[in-house]
Amino acid sequence: MTEEFIVNNDKLEFKTIVLEHLKNILNITCKIGEYEGKVSCYIDAVESLADCLLPFFDEEMEKAYKSYNAEIEKEENNNSVRKLKKVGRDLFRETNKLMGRKDYLKGTIYSDDDLD
Repeated sequence: MTEEFIVNNDKLEFKTIVLEHLKNILNITCKIGEYEGKVSCYIDAVESLADCLLPFFDEEMEKAYKSYNAEIEKEENNNSVRKLKKVGRDLFRETNKLMGRKDYLKGTIYSDDDLD
């Protein structure tokens, strides 16, 4: 069953919302600006994506998410922006792997042939 949201009398599928958020995260990585602010925005966006996908987590993603939370807590105390970015990128990669395992990407960003 597909989750749907109604926006201005248009149906919007949950999958579309998630993929749009994925696109926005990729846009953040291309912006020029203060490095620390950009990293903070990126990490917040990646965490939001993970939060949206939480109901779809499999065992592999659960493990990655727990590892992320432990690592991010440790690094926030060290105040290492570069390390925080790396930890955030690791979570972003894991959410993309999850979407691949759950066929979120099939027939959307890529053609069906690219993923087979």
